[in-house]
Amino acid sequence: MSGRRMIVLVAAVLLFAPAIAAGPSSGSSENDFAATVGSVSGDSMMTVVEGLEAFGSREFHLDSSRQAADYIYDNLVETGLQVDLQEFIVDGANVSNIVAVKQGSDPAAGCYLFGAHYDSENKYVDNLSEAENMTAPGADDDASGVAAVIELARLLSDHTLKNTVKFVAFGAEEYGYDDSGGSKGSEHFVAEEKEAGVAYDGTAILDMVGYRAGTQNRAVAVTNDIGDMMAVATIQAVTRYDIDLELTNTVQSRITYSDHSSFWSAGYPSMLVIEELSDAYVPVNPYYHTSSDVASTLSEDQMVAVTQALLGGVLQLAAADSSTGVSMLVAITLASAVCAVVIVTFVIHIKRRKERR
Repeated sequence: MSGRRMIVLVAAVLLFAPAIAAGPSSGSSENDFAATVGSVSGDSMMTVVEGLEAFGSREFHLDSSRQAADYIYDNLVETGLQVDLQEFIVDGANVSNIVAVKQGSDPAAGCYLFGAHYDSENKYVDNLSEAENMTAPGADDDASGVAAVIELARLLSDHTLKNTVKFVAFGAEEYGYDDSGGSKGSEHFVAEEKEAGVAYDGTAILDMVGYRAGTQNRAVAVTNDIGDMMAVATIQAVTRYDIDLELTNTVQSRITYSDHSSFWSAGYPSMLVIEELSDAYVPVNPYYHTSSDVASTLSEDQMVAVTQALLGGVLQLAAADSSTGVSMLVAITLASAVCAVVIVTFVIHIKRRKERR
C-alpha cells in the first residue's frame, strides 16, 4: 500500500468513527427513547424537592431524616419497582438507604446505578441541639439529586432493559469522609454490593443538580477515568436528543466530596454529576449548607436537562431493544485501534523504503 493510500485510510477511519459510534439515528426504539427523554417532568421533581424541604432539616440524627426516608420510599414504591430499606447505624443513629431495583433481562450483564443522598446539613450547626432548631432545607443539596433519581426510576420502570438498574437514596452522606466512627450510607451500600459480588458497568451520583448561576444550564460529570462509559453516553445524549445543557467531563480523582468516592474506593466506575463548579472545583451555589438552600433558588429547567441527559445515556447503554446498542466506547476504541495499526504499518513502510535506498 502506498503512503498516500495509507493516509487516506487513516483519514477515512477518523472521519467515520463518530458516525460508527453514534449508531443508527432512526428506528422505533430510538423514537421511543426520544419520547421518554422528552417526558421528564419538572413539576414532578419540584414536588419532591419541596416535599423534602418541608421536613425542615434532614440531619441524619433527627427523626425528620427518618421521616424523609419514608417519604422517598413511598415515592419509589409508586414507580412499581421493587423497593427495600437497607438499615445500619451511624454515630449511634438509625439510618437507612432506600434501594429500588429495575431487574434486567440479562443476568450476566453488569448493573447501572443512579444515587443521591437525602440527608442535609447546616454549616452553622455545631451540635444536635442546634440541628433540632436550625433549618437545613437542602433543596439543592441534595433534594434535587433525589428528585432526579426518583424521576429516572419512574420513567425507566416501563422500559425493557438488558441491564439491571438500581436507584438509591443514601443516608448520612454529610457525616464526612474521615475515620471518626460509623459508616455512611454509600460506604455501607458499596460494602454490601462487593460482598454479594455485584458487578457495575457504570454508576452516577447526583449531588446538587438544580442551581443555575446564569441563563445557561450547566453541569459537570466528574470521573477518575477518561473512558467512563456512563459519562460518555450521557454527554453523547445531550447532542442526540438536542438537550439544552452544557455538560462537560472533568477527570479529577481528587474531587471526593460525595458518594461517588465510595464507589471509586471499591474499584467501581462512578461519576459525580454536579452543577457548575468554580475553578477550585466547588459548587457555585452560594446557598448550600445554609437555611437559604430552598426550592425557590433552583432552576426547574436545569433539573430537567440534567435528568434528560442521564436518561438518554442509560437508555443507549442498557435498553434491550436499543437499535443503537453498540457501545460508543467500543466503536471509538475499534476506530482508534485501526488507526494505530495503519499508522504503525505506514511507519514500517517508510522505514523499509529508506532501507532500500
